[in-house]
Order: sequence, then structure tokens, then C-alpha cells
Amino acid sequence: MKFGKNQERFTYNAILNKETFSLAIDVPFKGQETLILPLDASEELAADISGTLYKKISTELVKAKRYSSLKILNDFLLRNRLFFSEIKNIDSNYCDKGCLEGDIKHYSDGTVEYKTPMIGNYEFNASFSQLQENEYKFIRLEGIHNSKKTNKKQRVLALDLIVDSCGSI
Repeated sequence: MKFGKNQERFTYNAILNKETFSLAIDVPFKGQETLILPLDASEELAADISGTLYKKISTELVKAKRYSSLKILNDFLLRNRLFFSEIKNIDSNYCDKGCLEGDIKHYSDGTVEYKTPMIGNYEFNASFSQLQENEYKFIRLEGIHNSKKTNKKQRVLALDLIVDSCGSI
């Protein structure tokens, strides 16, 4: 996981069901942290996010008076919520608010790349790669800042998930 200049590696368990996307990560020497995103159709997200990871990050951003960073974090999590909300409905052809908004940037050779705008000059990217036996083994979710001045893209938030096993609940 990368947030700004901080980067951490960890093992994790994730569960996607009809109500939530839950992520439990084991951070070395710090213990377990959790992030739970509700997958309902409501637009108000920040009040519904739970888990120790979100609480710690959002508290630190407020203490540092980095309110714009908190807005970007919340929008990044909103895009994740919308993305996972639509993924859970893929088999039933049902979408809460129309189908997933955004664009497929690339689809071939076992790789799918998707993007959608976030607030300001930011965009949400999701990529699935290393397709093996009908399962993607690498998932990257990232928030990208598009600089109008330099015409460069910079990752500001990222979550890379390496999948070693999948199951259903």
C-alpha cells in the first residue's frame, strides 16, 4: 500500500459479499488493520467507512490539517466502493445506479485496465493482470494525479493486491 511517500507491504485477507468489501491486513510489527467499505448505493461514504486503517489515516490527515488530502482519500475509497459494488452484481446483470461508469483502457492477454475520473485532476485506475485458471493474480487500485502544468501522471494512492488463493463464501 502506498500513500504519498509512505509505502508498506503486508499480507491480507479480503472478502467481497453483497453488503461490504472487507480488507484485513497484517502490518509487520504493528498488528492487524481493517478497512470495511459498504457496497450500498448511497453517495455519502465517509460516515459509513469503518475499520482501524481508515480511522488512523483520516485522523492523521485532520490533525495535519490536510483536508484536501482527506477529500482525495474519500473519493478514492468512493471509487473503490462503486467499483466493487458493480463487480458483485456482474453475474446478475444488475447495477445499482446504471452500470459501472468509466472506460476500459486495455483488454487483452489476460489483462484488464479500467479508469474513471475522481475529483479535481485525479483519476481512479484499476487493473487486473496475471490471469491464471480464470483468476486474476494481481490487482492494482490506484489514485492518479494528472498535472496540467507538466502533463505528467503521478500515483498518490495505491493498493496492490497479489492473490494467492480465491474462494467463495
